[in-house]
Amino acid sequence: TESVNIKANFTCSQRTELSAGWNWTSFHTFIYGYNGLLALELSLGDYGLHIKNQNSFVTNHNGAWYGSLTSVDVEQMYIIRVSEDFTLVLNGLVVNPENYQISLTKSWKWIGYPVSVEMPVAEAFSGISPSDGDVIKTQGEFAMYNEGIGWSGNLTKMKPGKGYMYYNNSNSTKTLTYPTPSSGQSRNVETEDEITHWTADDTKYPSNMNMVAVLNVDGNELGA
Repeated sequence: TESVNIKANFTCSQRTELSAGWNWTSFHTFIYGYNGLLALELSLGDYGLHIKNQNSFVTNHNGAWYGSLTSVDVEQMYIIRVSEDFTLVLNGLVVNPENYQISLTKSWKWIGYPVSVEMPVAEAFSGISPSDGDVIKTQGEFAMYNEGIGWSGNLTKMKPGKGYMYYNNSNSTKTLTYPTPSSGQSRNVETEDEITHWTADDTKYPSNMNMVAVLNVDGNELGA
């Protein structure tokens, strides 16, 4: 029997827009265990090609799913590949994020975001003590923690339905529990002005990386 960590009497329909190719995804509806994986596979239908977490995967071959992934949960991120643009719909009860603890050991951890509203990065990780050099990233954005400065980068808020990777730069294991939002409203988060430049199509690749660089010209370090 699976344990049920949910908010009673609060149902929702989680709608996640998936682009053709690879998508970093997580869930805030109660999707758990083998039955959760089956519900996810059925919801993807013929559009679904691959589902993978940090250690396992399943592949759709002529309507049947094969692989080592046997269950899903809301604590993890899943990378899902679909054949074309598709709206994934999962109906169920909304989980209470305070009932889920995510262990962040040294190095990278694929984590879910079991919260139904947007939340500033600093608020989402207010329950842990980030270390200098910790990183949180999603498919096309990231933020790095700097002691004395806090979180900085183009990732400013956590979003429902998105999957994330967290890099713990310390040797101590941290236990992440997302706070329960005080209301059902999305939080207002300041964003930087949009910068127009060439960007890669993240959906073509299951993984990517960030780079932080210092520009030195004629022996002088250029600041922002």
